[in-house]
Amino acid sequence: MDRAAASLRSRVSRFVTLLRGYGVRHALMRSTRWLLSAVRKKIRYLKISVLPPNPVVLRRLRKLVARTPRLNVGCGAAGCAAGWINHDGRRLPNVDLVCHLARLPKYIPAGSMDEVFMSHVLEHLEKQEVGQLLQELYATLRPGGLLWLSVPDVPKIARLLALPERSKGEYERLVGPLVGGGANRYDYHRCAFSLPYLRLLLEETGFTDLRCWRSPPKGIRELPGDFRSSVDGDLISLNVLATRGECNSASDTRPWIMGWDKDLQV
Repeated sequence: MDRAAASLRSRVSRFVTLLRGYGVRHALMRSTRWLLSAVRKKIRYLKISVLPPNPVVLRRLRKLVARTPRLNVGCGAAGCAAGWINHDGRRLPNVDLVCHLARLPKYIPAGSMDEVFMSHVLEHLEKQEVGQLLQELYATLRPGGLLWLSVPDVPKIARLLALPERSKGEYERLVGPLVGGGANRYDYHRCAFSLPYLRLLLEETGFTDLRCWRSPPKGIRELPGDFRSSVDGDLISLNVLATRGECNSASDTRPWIMGWDKDLQV
């Protein structure tokens, strides 16, 4: 009996020791992952906020800004446009400026741009970063400069998703603009917009003369799944044109361009 009890106590003791060992190893692994994550975040912060801009890129950009005062933000590989300064967060062919969005003010002087185009970029940011980026773009534009903005129209997409009798392909075409394509680490959506919300953000930033656009500015190409995306003839993007400062158009004093009034009632 004593031998059986001693054997049982020995087995329990070994089991407890193994559990403790696993717990320590697990804790060490979790601590190591946390430490590496913290180091990566710190390095990312230093790269974005502390490091000065690359002087070679800065000199080249000064010439480009003087010659081409139009900025194409987050263009990607297929969205590079002639006559524009093409920006992206990744090193891609024909991209003129590769940097994090938060570093744009370090490269683009304040009040230097006539136009800024940004299609399906804003939804990839965290909620608290959206206002910061809009303020930076506002500062980048000259008085009277134009911001061409396009984001997924989430309320319209949700209404279309709720309709029955759709094919799997049609549903997937609607889900993509909601959550992102997942093609790379940037291709995920973290924020959603409706017309009233986007209008409020732009007006709080200082933009005026908000209108909607059908055709992009000169040089910008139409791409599949971008600002011209539609389902059943319904456009599923909010394409908004905003002006810094006073309205330049004396002929059109209405808040919305004709033909879009029904879609843009708020």
